[in-house]
Amino acid sequence: MKRGLWLAAALTAVVGAALAAALSNGTGPGDADAASHREAPLISLDGPADITDFFLFRSYEPGKDSNVVMLMDTQSEEPSSGPNYWNFDPSVLYTFNVDTDRDGKADDVKFEFRFRNEPIRGTAAALKLFQPYVAVPPITALDGAGSDGLGFRQRYSVTMVKGLQRTVLADNLIAVPSNVGPRTMPNYDSLAAQGTYTLPGGVRVFAGQRQDPFSIDLGGIFDTVNLRRAVPALTPAEDANDSVNPFGTDMLSGFNVHTIALELPSAMLTGDTGTSVLGAYAATARQRISVNGTGIGPVSKRTVTSDWFCIRLSVLSTEIMLRVTLIWLSGVFGVMPV
Repeated sequence: MKRGLWLAAALTAVVGAALAAALSNGTGPGDADAASHREAPLISLDGPADITDFFLFRSYEPGKDSNVVMLMDTQSEEPSSGPNYWNFDPSVLYTFNVDTDRDGKADDVKFEFRFRNEPIRGTAAALKLFQPYVAVPPITALDGAGSDGLGFRQRYSVTMVKGLQRTVLADNLIAVPSNVGPRTMPNYDSLAAQGTYTLPGGVRVFAGQRQDPFSIDLGGIFDTVNLRRAVPALTPAEDANDSVNPFGTDMLSGFNVHTIALELPSAMLTGDTGTSVLGAYAATARQRISVNGTGIGPVSKRTVTSDWFCIRLSVLSTEIMLRVTLIWLSGVFGVMPV
């Protein structure tokens, strides 16, 4: 059975029960760090920082079952949103935060992703075009020959933080742009492959646009739990057919997300601790800037200070056991083998 469909069934039951309980006791939402598509009200106003999903699991590729994979998805993107296509936000700090000592605090290892925009380049710059991506010539590469049509480009760095030690794992990597279409990007899969980087120590990383992997009928659920069929919704025959979505309407079908993916050997996280359990969450933060001064005087009379980590915008968490994965969906745990 497809993971997306399994999650849809689980989440349908979970959200339906939670919403019914909320309606029955009349309580409103409390303060929380949250994300997951549009369920958290404030972060839904800040798309580039809104974490729609977070996944943590052991690699299922042959020979890589000792690797840990972390995925962070942000934004919910309609694919044809030109000419201002979807991108990562350079003013947002994207992080994976890992707990390796089982104390419930994901502060042992952290991975930071910082993005920056390059100046407009290539054909768009030469012809002073308003369209950042053009098939002049068609875009077949992220850099060098075949990349002239890629007028807008983002680069990023990856930094591992352990205590006070900061290690730059990579810098100047190129994020895969939004998929504009077959004339402009005739082989988008090739661009995505070029944007998958292998780093020293067995680390792999990717940042770019992907199809939203989740599946859910948000319209029916939040229409006061107007489920389009009863749950559990699968007959044995439906469960065996992975080519059909028996839940009727997948609100996320045809939408994309911006994904940050990190794969690394579990030993980079656990070291010699011998732990068999990892906890983690993904988070986004914006830089806080304070301007102190009086009146409308010159800027020279004002003090400007800034720092990171002070405004945490979006958090989504999960917990992985090296034999069983527990996925946290709105605070409710489900179990699946890995």
